[in-house]
Amino acid sequence: MPEFDKGTRRLTTPRRLTLDENANTPTAWMPDSKSVLFLSDRDGAWKLFKQRIDQPMAEDIVEGRNLVNALPRLSADGSQILFADLSRPDDASVPIRLMSMPLSGGMPRLVLQDRGISNFLCARTPSTVCVFHKVLGATSSFITFDTERGKGREIARFEGLPNWGLSPNGSQLAVVTDENRGRLRFLSLDTGATRDVVVKEWPVLRGVDWTADGGSVLIGSVTARGTAVILDVDLKGSARVLLESDPHTQFRWVIPSPDGRYAALNVFTGENNVWLVENF
Repeated sequence: MPEFDKGTRRLTTPRRLTLDENANTPTAWMPDSKSVLFLSDRDGAWKLFKQRIDQPMAEDIVEGRNLVNALPRLSADGSQILFADLSRPDDASVPIRLMSMPLSGGMPRLVLQDRGISNFLCARTPSTVCVFHKVLGATSSFITFDTERGKGREIARFEGLPNWGLSPNGSQLAVVTDENRGRLRFLSLDTGATRDVVVKEWPVLRGVDWTADGGSVLIGSVTARGTAVILDVDLKGSARVLLESDPHTQFRWVIPSPDGRYAALNVFTGENNVWLVENF
């Protein structure tokens, strides 16, 4: 978990947050930027966990369900945890249930269900925008939803399985439709208009997450030597390296905290684990 060094405008050396050797996948921050939500199989079954960044131990928050691809997220106002509940993860024809649970605790409830749900994200207050992404065959669809009223309207379709992120103000998506073409697409949720930019000198683009202020996106890539990097890419496609790995480490994605100080890294070194960047 590195910090953002304002002097060098780079990320400091990450420190490890999860200390076990199980699969730990970070997906969101708590509203106070002091705890990370992640998915883990540390107890022999997939569960949702929360861990403070200043503590070595995590607490489980949802268990007893099929949570292998649960992707815990926060609602726009930060009051609810959203997660996917797969009754039959091996059968794509069975609808996936998108659930909501109060952050303060309580029983999960159904928000919506649909086949092929792959990812979902909410913007941050004062925006109320939430979007889910579904994949059926070779086609990907982006659809708005409301945590109280359920499914909304389709806003876009793409071929393939894109990586994407929703801006904090809910105004646009950043989409990588092909991770080997070095091209980033911005999609307006209001008008549906798209704008493509080429990220020069970086043909490989992976996970996409917006910075806390919405001024740029953080994208995983690789150097010509094959080492993993985290790029900060502005809305015109200009990129600078924030962090470079050693040859034995891969960065999957990076999620900035709401206050912009920290970032949670999904790091692969033979095991999936969560690392912390501070002063981000």
